[in-house]
Amino acid sequence: MDSITVRNLILYHLFFNVIDSIFFCNFFDVSGDTQYDAYVLAFQECGNKNNRDAWIKTIGNELDLGYTILGRVDMWEMVLVIFIHSEHVRFISVVETCSEATGISIAKKLTGKQLGNKGAVAIGFRWHDTPLCFIGSHLAARPERVLKRNSNYQQIIEKLSLKMGQDLCVGGKSGKRAPQLTHVFEHVFWLGDLNYRLDHMFSHAVNLVANGDWSKLVLADQLKREMKSGRAFAEFHEGSLNTCPSYRWNRTEHQFSDKRGQSPSYTDRILWRSMPGVQHDIKTIVDFQTHVDIFGSDHRPVSSGFQLLLRLPYVPLPGPVSNHRYLLQYFSLPLFSTLFFVTLFVLLFLIRYLIYFLYQVVGQDHVS
Repeated sequence: MDSITVRNLILYHLFFNVIDSIFFCNFFDVSGDTQYDAYVLAFQECGNKNNRDAWIKTIGNELDLGYTILGRVDMWEMVLVIFIHSEHVRFISVVETCSEATGISIAKKLTGKQLGNKGAVAIGFRWHDTPLCFIGSHLAARPERVLKRNSNYQQIIEKLSLKMGQDLCVGGKSGKRAPQLTHVFEHVFWLGDLNYRLDHMFSHAVNLVANGDWSKLVLADQLKREMKSGRAFAEFHEGSLNTCPSYRWNRTEHQFSDKRGQSPSYTDRILWRSMPGVQHDIKTIVDFQTHVDIFGSDHRPVSSGFQLLLRLPYVPLPGPVSNHRYLLQYFSLPLFSTLFFVTLFVLLFLIRYLIYFLYQVVGQDHVS
């Protein structure tokens, strides 16, 4: 692809099931050499809105002054927020948010209502000419509830809806539905406490972690099994899990907590999915990692860094231009259409006037 038609971006993703943690800035890569174009941050169990506001305000203070909030969406105790470097704001359009609750049912068969203690929030937008979507979610808990987690995923992927997708509604008048977000946005990133567990005994999993035997540890990972079978998160990808599980830890010590013999697990994940033809536009530049030194919660934060290739808008033009490129960047189609029709109107007016003038001249010659 021509280098003029694309733009490389560096994105930092972080997820943390906060519970009672106080803020720590050392899970942000803000002091290194990498200049991130955006920070995508998802938090859960943050408490009430005042607590969520305090977290986001503190994060904003920790980041460079060059960043601003592009979008934020809350549902109950979860929040998804995207900080973007100010230089990119003018290249972003159609910023939207939505949410889907999958929690405790309130006579669901009659009301169709569920509480937002579980579910997902999403932010979608167009960056240059590339539509992107970011989802933060919290799925059903407990090791044995794999099918429930799969059901949560199906409900979220089917019912999360943004206007960019609603414009492509299919079906009859009585049953119109928007296509799934994965069919609307070229790239979808999914962060959250997905709650899939490792089917190990507690002591065996702890020994594998102590030996750094990540490959044997993930052999019993429920999410990888469900992804491989296509029962949930089909065609999504994730980085290697060469790091400690993010759950369940002692809140004040560097030690796993034994909750009824449950195995430490990679409950907190960062996934992504791309449309056909653009799968290679995403590259992991910072491996998925668990920040085991952040205390306060029985979860530990997880993060990863990505390089994303964006497509710039352009209109092909006939004839040679400079550097033999047939490209006009940031060309305004509405302006082009307006100029075209104004020019056409003027030409038609001149032609009509010319015909009238010739008719008058020829008519006078006939009379004389």
